Amino acid sequence: MADLCLVDFPNMPRFVWTPGGRIATTSSSPLCIYCDAMDIAASIMDMLSRRSSEASICPSDVARALADDETTWRALMPSVREVAAELARHGVIIVTQGKSTLDPADIAHGPIRLRRGERFPGR
Repeated sequence: MADLCLVDFPNMPRFVWTPGGRIATTSSSPLCIYCDAMDIAASIMDMLSRRSSEASICPSDVARALADDETTWRALMPSVREVAAELARHGVIIVTQGKSTLDPADIAHGPIRLRRGERFPGR
């Protein structure tokens, strides 16, 4: 993994990760672990790596893949966007809106898509 790009995500919220491997806002299970920004980043990277190099994903696809229900995935969306912005700042992904590439600072609102960037592993 010589082309791996490590990105640190300080000050990001953690979400409870249930034993079934999906995020929940609360968990009564003593076996729960935590989903943090690295888990979100891993999901983004995994989803992009499974698609063609020119394909894109929607941030809500990432949130839905990690969450059990609509309330939870919607609550996760700001964190998914923040992680996407951080990955974009490091050139790992590109954030687009229509045919335009967005500055990572400008992705807080509106429909966006995530694509592989110049520093995406294996590119």
